[in-house]
Amino acid sequence: MKARCLINCSGLLSLVTVVAWCGSVEAATMVLGASNQSRYDEFGIDFVAVYPDATQPANTLTGFLNGVENRSYFVFDVSSITSPVVGATLRLLNKRYYSTENSETIELFDVSTPTDELVGGFQRTDIFDDLGSGDSYGSATLVANPPQNDFDNLVEEFFEVTLTPAAIADIQNAATAGNGLFALGIKLQDDSFGSPYVFQTGRRIGQPVEGTVFSGGPFDPEGIEVPGELILELDDSKPPTGVPEPSTAFGLLALTMAGVMRKLVHRR
Repeated sequence: MKARCLINCSGLLSLVTVVAWCGSVEAATMVLGASNQSRYDEFGIDFVAVYPDATQPANTLTGFLNGVENRSYFVFDVSSITSPVVGATLRLLNKRYYSTENSETIELFDVSTPTDELVGGFQRTDIFDDLGSGDSYGSATLVANPPQNDFDNLVEEFFEVTLTPAAIADIQNAATAGNGLFALGIKLQDDSFGSPYVFQTGRRIGQPVEGTVFSGGPFDPEGIEVPGELILELDDSKPPTGVPEPSTAFGLLALTMAGVMRKLVHRR
């Protein structure tokens, strides 16, 4: 009789194991391309305000041009998110690199400016300030060979930045309680114009530039532009239809065990 009881219990525990596995966390990946991306200079002027016919993705120089600081921004439509966000990564193309040093560090920040005001702003120094301050979303150090002439600054290497919990919370909020748009700003970590490359030819001869370009803009002769990507890990832990939650399964186990024990008592 004891042996039969142990066999029954083993079978029931196997059932619970299967149900618990079905109810475990299953992550799904969603990749979203930027719906808008551009840059602001320190005078508060968006690149697309100067060049309104510029196609998206627009120029995203992040750093300094002729002594003027530029900060870039990216906007993503996250309205299609229906599950909790448990992880987020920003994937960008380090397209062009301008510096006399082997590395430059960028910093990512939240954007409190409403998205309907962000794109195309003119004389909005408050937006420029917003793109380089506030909650940190992460940082990345870009390593590249300093260009020796105007034609060897092309890098075209992708890199990824793991976004902070603050960014994940803001993505979730934009998807569920906001207008479905999530924005972030990027600046060069070094606020000083310390290691610029100086253009040697063309219409910018003699102009110093320091930083990186994630997308070359309409005047870049090097092929099609590449939008930034937001890579999201979503919690798809809800069990399939008809499969009980683990708590329900353990409740069923308790009831079944009680029935088994009653049968054993009656057979004695």
